[in-house]
Amino acid sequence: MVYLKRICFFVFSNYICFPVLADKGINLSYGLDGQSSSYSIFFYQHFKLNSPLDKINIGYIIRFSNFNSARDLFYSDSSSSERTADKSIQIMSPNVYSLNAGVSANAELFNNIGLGFNLDILGHSFGSTKYIVNSTIQAKPSPLNLFLYNINDLGSLNSEFYLYYLLNDQIFFRTGLSHYFSEYLTETPLVDNCKKFRRISNLFFFSCGIIL
Repeated sequence: MVYLKRICFFVFSNYICFPVLADKGINLSYGLDGQSSSYSIFFYQHFKLNSPLDKINIGYIIRFSNFNSARDLFYSDSSSSERTADKSIQIMSPNVYSLNAGVSANAELFNNIGLGFNLDILGHSFGSTKYIVNSTIQAKPSPLNLFLYNINDLGSLNSEFYLYYLLNDQIFFRTGLSHYFSEYLTETPLVDNCKKFRRISNLFFFSCGIIL
């Protein structure tokens, strides 16, 4: 434990700089995959690392997201990694709203171009109740969002992997892949006595941000 504390102290004291005016801003994203679409708006704050890692920024985000589709989409049993028809239900026109807190990091490569990612960690989801296709059973978005990795995740979570371009001191653009978990909770147990069903969507997105 003492050794771990020494490592943490070394990292924070030597590589992480917390300036009084850290980079912060607002970002708006829109993504789609042919079946569904999503949009999100998030506030972020980044802290620069010290030399020789001064091209890297780490920070946090607070993101409001929406995942929706005009189509009826298949959702799989959340307790299983299998995505088979006998472990799935079809939800009518899903529409999930989420408010999450998360982390982010990016690194400048050259000429104001760089790579980055962000990840939702904890939050709350809500939305209207939906019917399961060919059934009178209803489902609603799972309220608790919590990142626990892979099939252990709870609720609806968004993460983005992207390439960004800094146009000037205030405006930047991003494009990349949004990895979106959305989860519904049925009113009664269904497949394998399960009440939670999730869909994993990979959406290509475009985004514009403003540095405050």
